[in-house]
Amino acid sequence: MAHKDAELGSAMAAADLGQLYVLSSHSNKSIEEIVKTTKGKGSMLFELDVRLPEAVRMDLIQRVAQHQCFKGIVINGQYISGRVTENEWKNDFAILPHLECGTLKKYKDTYGNSHLLRDAYGLVDATRFEHQSFDLKQTVSQIKKVRGDLKVVLKGIMCYEDGLEAMGAGCDAIWVSNGGHLKAKSAPSTISVLPGIIKNVRAKYAHAEIFVDSGVTRGTDVLKCLAFGANAVFVSRPVMWGIHMNGYQGCHEEMTMLNEELKLCMALTHCFNLSMVTEKQVIHMIKPRL
Repeated sequence: MAHKDAELGSAMAAADLGQLYVLSSHSNKSIEEIVKTTKGKGSMLFELDVRLPEAVRMDLIQRVAQHQCFKGIVINGQYISGRVTENEWKNDFAILPHLECGTLKKYKDTYGNSHLLRDAYGLVDATRFEHQSFDLKQTVSQIKKVRGDLKVVLKGIMCYEDGLEAMGAGCDAIWVSNGGHLKAKSAPSTISVLPGIIKNVRAKYAHAEIFVDSGVTRGTDVLKCLAFGANAVFVSRPVMWGIHMNGYQGCHEEMTMLNEELKLCMALTHCFNLSMVTEKQVIHMIKPRL
């Protein structure tokens, strides 16, 4: 939609820079096209939409497991309703008719009931999802049976109770995310809930990896999240800006800029490696002297 390179450009840029890349179930380019373009280089996660039919989900897991460049599967707990947002209503947004869901088109005739990308060829049905069961623990077990070294991440955590539930179900990591405020405009920022989640989850599961996204657009934002204890910080809008600007090259420049901003911010706060980044580098509020 933003550039002809689509995910091929952003995935290749991430691979060249050693950045962890996340591929959506609804990507324009298929799993196989991404792997072919990157030649299996780099590390990727696959984001699984739990609203898809169970047979489709299981086949996607099998397809991902065939490629060693995929290190894990992200179960997106935010996908429990339709995806139309307020901005789309206001702007009468419509997906361009020439686009396709490269990964999901395989299931179009067998499990789908439409030709629209909005509902992924009818594979995604919020009404059906309300009546179908989804067992997180069972899904984690299924993924591990397909390929034992695949990490399982639950995305959409906004409170420590959900983080504990996810780890208790066998997840290797949790992903703090509010969907970029697209679902609920009054949702708290992820960085405001991140410290409490990290403290409580790691108190019981010291090995837990904790990721975060939503609202991260500068290297300074990355430093703050790392300072609170996040293992990884993901970005979305900057990638879209980069791909829109100039495909692969635009993404490469955008990711490079974020890395350089982070390095500069670390230098200015006297941090020579990531282990030195702590909450001491973050000033929450300066109280005026009376």
